[in-house]
Amino acid sequence: SAANLSLAVYFMDERNEPQKAARVVDAAIAATPRLPEHSVTIAIQLEKLQRLDEAVEQYQRALQHGSQYPTVVDWLAELEEKLGRTEDAIAHYRRVLELDPNYSGVIDRLGRLRAQAVE
Repeated sequence: SAANLSLAVYFMDERNEPQKAARVVDAAIAATPRLPEHSVTIAIQLEKLQRLDEAVEQYQRALQHGSQYPTVVDWLAELEEKLGRTEDAIAHYRRVLELDPNYSGVIDRLGRLRAQAVE
């Protein structure tokens, strides 16, 4: 629920209690939220907990459930880039530009990744 997600943010950001935040995030995942916003909030908290593969899954869930915000796609691409998933990151950066051709910084990141892929 949204209340649980707010509690996770509180434990992580305000109290710096990652173990409590992790328990709340796990409960939120178990509730299988259908709203894209819930999946995005869970993904952000999972990133803070360094549970990066799970964060990718939550960002993807947000996109599957209708999120069309370029910011969400960008966050997913950045995370994929961190994880060394270059082709996925490139595809998502391209999607960001489809949604917003003027999105800040994506053209540079996309160019850098393409250059790395050629090396």
